[in-house]
Amino acid sequence: MSSVNAALRTATIADADAIGGLAMEFQAYLRALGDRTQFAFTAKTYRRDGFGPSPAFAGLVAELDGEVVG
Repeated sequence: MSSVNAALRTATIADADAIGGLAMEFQAYLRALGDRTQFAFTAKTYRRDGFGPSPAFAGLVAELDGEVVG
């Protein structure tokens, strides 16, 4: 039997690329359903809006075996 290492932790600026990738996957899924919204959330906007002197949000990430999956 193999062991699975799952964790929930505070999101950091280092997670920007992984979170941006997840957002792109979700946007593609919504487009496949017919959604025509012009999405603007990317790794760049995550870094800009989530960090600095007045962050607009805080978040959590789910990890599976050390990789961000949600």
